[in-house]
Amino acid sequence: MDMRFLLDELVLINSSDPLLAGQLDLDRIGVYGISYGGMVVETCRCDSRVKCAALWDAMNVQLNSSGLQKPFIVALGQTNLFYAQDQWLFSKAITNAVLLQVAQADHFTGTDLAWLSEVPWGRGPALAFDACLVWFFDTYLKDGAPPFPTNPEIYNVQRK
Repeated sequence: MDMRFLLDELVLINSSDPLLAGQLDLDRIGVYGISYGGMVVETCRCDSRVKCAALWDAMNVQLNSSGLQKPFIVALGQTNLFYAQDQWLFSKAITNAVLLQVAQADHFTGTDLAWLSEVPWGRGPALAFDACLVWFFDTYLKDGAPPFPTNPEIYNVQRK
């Protein structure tokens, strides 16, 4: 519901805002969810404006038994909380799906907390995950063909 409201507001802004009208590319919308934000996959499934979804250690994946048949990437840390739900989502995909893990990463690597200097695992895992996000969105929103990231922290890559 919140995501649909946001998408509707973006349409309104793009049509009538004095500063931003006509500036938004509403044909290339992707969503990102972490933890409870796994529900963004349902918005992606139901709303044709959303072209793809990226998830980090996500739960609350509220889908019917057919899963999500749009491009998505699911990334998990070396320690993760929701592997079973994310694996289920990946198992239902027919094509354009990626599941991977990032070494030395945990649940908070997908947040801005990963960029604090006090983080014990360092910035390497966050950089690896960010590289995966850039690759994914460039591939599915910009119709690019960038090479898949080769960061040493990325492992257990499964693709459909």
